[in-house]
Amino acid sequence: MKKTLCLILAAVLTFGLMTGCGSKKDTAALKAYEKSMSSVFTDFERINNDIKDIDPDNQTSMNELYACFDDLDAEFKHMAELKVPTDLVYYESIKALAQEGSDYMSQANEYMHQAFSETDYSENVVEAAMECYRRANKRLQYIISLIHGVDPTANKAP
Repeated sequence: MKKTLCLILAAVLTFGLMTGCGSKKDTAALKAYEKSMSSVFTDFERINNDIKDIDPDNQTSMNELYACFDDLDAEFKHMAELKVPTDLVYYESIKALAQEGSDYMSQANEYMHQAFSETDYSENVVEAAMECYRRANKRLQYIISLIHGVDPTANKAP
């Protein structure tokens, strides 16, 4: 889980390159979107740090993890609600992927709460939560690629 979040955070460092990539125009909508996405990535970084700071031996660790997943869910929802400017080459895909990512993160959050709040721990439900979490993060990685004007599904030359 921490590795995936670190990959997301690496995207934060490259986010500033977005305005120079692809065939985008310099519009107010694009600037507003870039500012909003920068805020989203800052929040992802904060949540990642919160997760890293959780002491598994602490009695409140599960509540802290729940809070982090709640925050991730809220951030994915916020990202899905952002108006994607049509100046971005793949704006329709970005919008669809943001919604899919939000849906997967909501499911991950629901599974995570379910796995630990019932009387018995359920490894299968935790694995389902982590799979949904990975899928949400994969959509985020695709969004980052598309913002840069790169189709992540395109075949690469050998």
